Amino acid sequence: EYVSGDLTSLKDKHDFIIVQQVNCQGAMGAGLARAIMDTWSDVKPNYLKWCSLHPDKAKRLGRVQTTKLGKNGFICNIFGQMYYGKSGHYTNEAKLLEGIAFVVSRASWVGLPVYIPENIGSGLAGGNKSLILQGIKYAADKVKTPVYLVHYSKAQL
Repeated sequence: EYVSGDLTSLKDKHDFIIVQQVNCQGAMGAGLARAIMDTWSDVKPNYLKWCSLHPDKAKRLGRVQTTKLGKNGFICNIFGQMYYGKSGHYTNEAKLLEGIAFVVSRASWVGLPVYIPENIGSGLAGGNKSLILQGIKYAADKVKTPVYLVHYSKAQL
């Protein structure tokens, strides 16, 4: 299901999971990651700590690192790209979708809605948007919990 709004507006809500793609290099600070780390100060330090505990960058690919926010809010960082840059194809679609399927299935167990940016993996990371959206739909169709693809706007979610 598509919704429009600003993912960071969920900060005042209690029950949510936000999914974002991150790289395996331990660098965070562009695109949605910038907005998320500016809104929730624990996200970047937790990401960096997780990276320090998992020093083999290649083994990070496809893994999920989660930061709890308040009572029942979570940011799930999916390591869906090895490298990053200003242009090029950095997303490993298979690993990104593996991580999304994992998060969606766990969200179903606890009954939390999942919010995924509609351009996950295909914006700055240059992935195949059609393939990624197809994989998200496949994962979402297997569960009863709501999975929302979020089109960015300044509106509240």
